[in-house]
Amino acid sequence: MSKPSPRVLEVKRIADITPNMCCITLGGEDAALGL
Repeated sequence: MSKPSPRVLEVKRIADITPNMCCITLGGEDAALGL
């Protein structure tokens, strides 16, 4: 596994701050799973 890219860390941080938005923004979660 390669080290997480800044983009993934940002998505995770945003998801942690706004868990409700994570459910709404499936694209962000999909991108994280893709990487």
